[in-house]
Amino acid sequence: MNNKYDVIVIGGGSAGFSVLEQIAHKGLKIALVENRKLGGSCPNFACVPSKALIKCAEVLHTALNADKFGINVSNIGFDWKRVQEFRAGKVANTAAAESEQDLKEKEVDLIWGTAKFISASEIEVDGKIYSADKFAITTGSRPLVLPIDGLEEIGFLDSDQGLQIDKLPKSLTILGAGPVGIEIAQMFARFGVKVAVINRGGQILGREEPEVANLVQGFLEKEGVEFLLNAQVKKVMLQRHPERSEGSQNLKLLEIEVSGQKGTMEVEQILVAPGRIPNIDMLDLKKAGVKTYERGIVVDEYMQTSQPHIYSAGDVAGIMLFTHAASYEGFIIGQNLLGNKMEVDHKVIPRGTFSDPEVGSVGIMEKEARDKGLKVQTALMDYTGGRGDIQDDPLGLTKVTVDAKTRQILGASVVGRGAAEFVHMIAMAMHHKIKVDDLDTLVYAFPTYAEGLAGITSYLKD
Repeated sequence: MNNKYDVIVIGGGSAGFSVLEQIAHKGLKIALVENRKLGGSCPNFACVPSKALIKCAEVLHTALNADKFGINVSNIGFDWKRVQEFRAGKVANTAAAESEQDLKEKEVDLIWGTAKFISASEIEVDGKIYSADKFAITTGSRPLVLPIDGLEEIGFLDSDQGLQIDKLPKSLTILGAGPVGIEIAQMFARFGVKVAVINRGGQILGREEPEVANLVQGFLEKEGVEFLLNAQVKKVMLQRHPERSEGSQNLKLLEIEVSGQKGTMEVEQILVAPGRIPNIDMLDLKKAGVKTYERGIVVDEYMQTSQPHIYSAGDVAGIMLFTHAASYEGFIIGQNLLGNKMEVDHKVIPRGTFSDPEVGSVGIMEKEARDKGLKVQTALMDYTGGRGDIQDDPLGLTKVTVDAKTRQILGASVVGRGAAEFVHMIAMAMHHKIKVDDLDTLVYAFPTYAEGLAGITSYLKD
């Protein structure tokens, strides 16, 4: 094999494949380096398996609450082994399973192994040297491990491992109350696990509007999830109870401090989900002259690093840690590799938290807008619409932040049934710079969730 390439992409996840989609069959000699599994974290270990398990938990929850709709269901239960088979099947059926064949069709050389730079134009993979005119670093991220005394010695699950366990614990403590922690907490609680969530901050879902986060917390508390906010785990130890029945003899004891008050908690299993860290430690980026910061690789508006011929996208760049953001950034890199000089724009990228009911958000929230010195108005409205009322959905809400001068929507946070879909309507208005007043002139179908936006201007307040 001739080890000289026009472009080498390092990392075969969403961002990497998005780059390849743009530059394949353009007369370039291309290679992809991957050291784990094609497709990246989302389809293999995170998004796809978690949403599959969340759906299973939702079906169980619906069955257990069918009586209020006049539906009689007997012998309700679940088989965890079959639930895990459902998860595994959805993972196997994703496009990631065909990625290697996809690379062949794109005429991309696949190099298995871990890449590290030995210069600004060369990498080493398992002892072999490869060079390229241009590089795209799309190595993604991995779950963050908290530096808690005794945690690694006693043992824990990260967010990826927690989705693959073959036996449900009786009790589970989750460290972290971001989207991943919240989704996993509700899922396990619906399968009968006693779940507690410990969060350093005073609000779950820290990126969301407080009104939305508080409502989600209330929904999960009604389902039995316990929250300890403004809390941190100081130490983890093994607590033995030989007098107890099998399965409860060896528990994990957490020393916790909550708002300055010390206490302890016994739990069968710990799941750590405080966030993710970029996969940059093995790349030896100093030898390439690529600058980094605490969140990952420094990039400009063209997704170029401090070395103009080296680009980076996705979680490893640390801007927005979402699969769709990674794909978008990879698209930008691909276009720039082809000479089209395209700038990235992160202002209108929706995000979802797939709790039940869901959270959908886009843009900036009220506090961030005010911190930027903008004069804003906000609208706080119930989110159900006619459809939600009829279907007896939990009462959600929508909060929209508007620039008082331009009447442009700056951001929104929504909680309710289908909120992660609904928020795209607001994102579309933002993307096309439609003024908030124009949403009032739209005719909304009845019964729909969307009609919750009708009359939005009447809710606007300074």
